[in-house]
Amino acid sequence: MAETSRLQQVERFVAAFNAHDAEKMAQYVTEDVQWLSVSGDKISIETSGKENLVKAMSGYFVSVTRTTQPAKIIDARV
Repeated sequence: MAETSRLQQVERFVAAFNAHDAEKMAQYVTEDVQWLSVSGDKISIETSGKENLVKAMSGYFVSVTRTTQPAKIIDARV
């Protein structure tokens, strides 16, 4: 996949997250996706698999009225 296509895919995934659209998020991940949680120096797997991601994110989006800050892409290549 070309770098531009990957960047577009990530941008669309982030836009779906910001729109609280778990189904749309699932369009941009593989079946074996893992959603990770970072707390300090610890990383844990919140959920694994596309179907579980949709369930987990749908539940999360119901529990929050909006995110305090929209997710955004940070270019690590700079």
